[in-house]
Amino acid sequence: MNDRTYSNRSREHDDVVLDRQLASLKHYSPAPGFEDRVMAQVFTPRPNWIRGIKRHGRALVDTGRLRWLLGGLAGASVCSMCVVSALVALNAGAVAASLNSLFAQVGLPAWRALLGMTAHAVRDASSLINSVTLSGQVVAAVLASLVLIVTFNAWILHRLIQPAEVEKVKFDVSP
Repeated sequence: MNDRTYSNRSREHDDVVLDRQLASLKHYSPAPGFEDRVMAQVFTPRPNWIRGIKRHGRALVDTGRLRWLLGGLAGASVCSMCVVSALVALNAGAVAASLNSLFAQVGLPAWRALLGMTAHAVRDASSLINSVTLSGQVVAAVLASLVLIVTFNAWILHRLIQPAEVEKVKFDVSP
């Protein structure tokens, strides 16, 4: 047996002995809620770019410049819509001709393809429905399950839309 093998075996033995001794120590665990109290004290700063956006946004609101900014954006939108409407009105013939050719080259074939696919789907669905016979109980069960699913989804949406209840704090100011 060489020195290297012996040292590896003695290390493994030492590890086992250390593990056994550590396992025999008395375990101490923190009180319930300790982690929550510690994590409540932890402060994680926001990144600089978020703080900058917040600072500039607050400056816009505090100085009243936000109204001017939003008004300018709304005015630019209205102006651009007026320019586009004027261009379409001045070139109505060219716009109508290009739309007609676009509809003739793209829209009409796409419409015909959609009608053909719909006709095939309806034909296949009707042949499938005609080939399957369902009892009245199965149809009633399917309809009842659909009603339950819709009701459950509406209830979940109602619960999600409701604001969270805030615990009311009472202040005792009596001397």
